[in-house]
Amino acid sequence: MANEFKNGVGWFALYVVDSGKFSVKFPEGATRCGSCEMAYSDSLGRPRCRFSGRIIEQPVYYPELPDFCPLIPTGETIPAKKGD
Repeated sequence: MANEFKNGVGWFALYVVDSGKFSVKFPEGATRCGSCEMAYSDSLGRPRCRFSGRIIEQPVYYPELPDFCPLIPTGETIPAKKGD
């Protein structure tokens, strides 16, 4: 992600799960698994989703959120703070 935003991240798009009980911020609208804090690598190095438990198939980082993703856009953007 560091190479993608050479001038730093200016804003985040806000997405929520279950009526706002949990939120995820995507840098400058880059809404894809690779930008989600809930994506991780399991013990075999496979990319997985903490929400669904599913392996994130190829392409490793979907160009947008996959159908199994429970995140819902709020339409809200949040300015980045220094250090984000």
